[in-house]
Amino acid sequence: MPWLAGQASLRGTSHIRSGAPCQDSGRVWVSPDGRAMVGAVADGGGSLDRSDLGSAVAASLLVSATVVRLPGWGCLKNLSENVFEEHWRTVVRDIRAVLALEAALTQGAATRDYGTTLIGFVAYDDVFAAMQIGDGFVVIGSGADDLSTRCRLLFDARPVEQAGEVVWLTSSLWQEDFRCALVRGGVDFVAASTDGLEKVAISRREQEPFPGFFAPLAQRVSEAGSSADLLALAKSVISMKSLDNKVDDDKTLLLARRLS
Repeated sequence: MPWLAGQASLRGTSHIRSGAPCQDSGRVWVSPDGRAMVGAVADGGGSLDRSDLGSAVAASLLVSATVVRLPGWGCLKNLSENVFEEHWRTVVRDIRAVLALEAALTQGAATRDYGTTLIGFVAYDDVFAAMQIGDGFVVIGSGADDLSTRCRLLFDARPVEQAGEVVWLTSSLWQEDFRCALVRGGVDFVAASTDGLEKVAISRREQEPFPGFFAPLAQRVSEAGSSADLLALAKSVISMKSLDNKVDDDKTLLLARRLS
């Protein structure tokens, strides 16, 4: 039962007005046989000068470093959560080192200028492991017949009173905000996003996905027959004009489903 996946990012209207670049990044990889999938989304800090590069480096390195590890891991069902946690922490340290080096080689730059959030995950068949630093969300679902009723938020969203208080991957406090999880079985649907969609997709008070957003989305994902279909769907969702009235930030959406 292979995985399909598609990811897209879009520059926010506020960045278009100010001339700022899109500071979101995303990457996704699916193995040739479809059994393995690795993905990442990252959101560079809006007030940070080089955060667009920071998010691109973070997303790319997480995916490439995890793909390299897959052959040695074998079947993910036999691995403990500690194995994944160690991997994620090592990847984050490596990303921080790369960004620190980039800052040292760039006149007038500091490591904090590359600040970014990061969400990453790996799936093998229906085993799913993920990590998160900063805001954004990962929603997973099970049950091919009615995904919308089986969607859940993997990591708690920030409470309403803490919205906007973001710990960047480059911060010395990153380990305090680091979260990871391992789900053994029953994952057929994944939606990962930066905070650009959080306001319309996640209830911070209830700590759960908004049915009004995810019910139609899960239905359309379940109808996708290829990764190209999911790419087109991700692009269409983040491009909806109705979102511009509620969200002026950059938007990134990664969608995946496992064929039954």
